[in-house]
Amino acid sequence: MSSLEQKRARHVLERARDIPADRAKRAPAMVRHNGLVQSVAFWREKSSEWETLNLALEDWLLRTAGGGTVPGLSGKTLLEALVNADTDTYRLATSEALAYLGWMKRLAPQAEEAGGSRGSP
Repeated sequence: MSSLEQKRARHVLERARDIPADRAKRAPAMVRHNGLVQSVAFWREKSSEWETLNLALEDWLLRTAGGGTVPGLSGKTLLEALVNADTDTYRLATSEALAYLGWMKRLAPQAEEAGGSRGSP
């Protein structure tokens, strides 16, 4: 059986080649400094530049393992789910997002070096 860390890493690895390394490196700091809702809203606004990262995080938090990795977090989009979440669920979602984005930060540059990333726009 895989640990949650292994599942995060596997999920990121499947998507890292599509995420520009510079976006992956900036994302965790954006969440820590601005908050998860604000960061997700920004990523959606800048959809062409941040879409793949936003969709990967949304898939992980809302849909992975038949219901997402954060109990109580549900919605059509990650932004909708976060806006409607209670405080405890929001905190858990933020912690899980930071753990996921930590893997993204580590693995996306390796995928880019291997020639698999689209690079920066």
